[in-house]
Amino acid sequence: MIDTLRQDHVSHYHGARPAFDGIAACRTPNIDKFAAESVVFENMYPEALPTIPARAGLMTGTRTLVSRPWQPLTDTDISISEILGPNGYVCGIVSDTYHYRAPNINYHRAFHYYEWVRGQEYDLWRSHPPALDLDNYVNSNYNDE
Repeated sequence: MIDTLRQDHVSHYHGARPAFDGIAACRTPNIDKFAAESVVFENMYPEALPTIPARAGLMTGTRTLVSRPWQPLTDTDISISEILGPNGYVCGIVSDTYHYRAPNINYHRAFHYYEWVRGQEYDLWRSHPPALDLDNYVNSNYNDE
């Protein structure tokens, strides 16, 4: 699932025709090659938009909009990896968001392989000197003892 990639910007779907007049079409050769070897859905939409509720719906096939807040997979949720894994499929997940494997969230549960692409949101996996003068953000009454 890629929640920020528009279908009209993937050449597999539009045959490399431009999505907008005067702007060259996006070329996505790696996605196109993957699509040629995959089941491709041409008319599929999540029924919820917030990150975790949308993923809960996609991973479990259950409705989430209105009734399910941002929450972990529960003990009663059955994810796609819990269905496919025992039936001989090797299940892997690659994500650039830590929410899948955050403590007690459990969206990576039952996958054989999980890879986290580091650096999104507040993942400070590379340290560097702060860009701001932190002294400007310290209360003058702060006592560091």
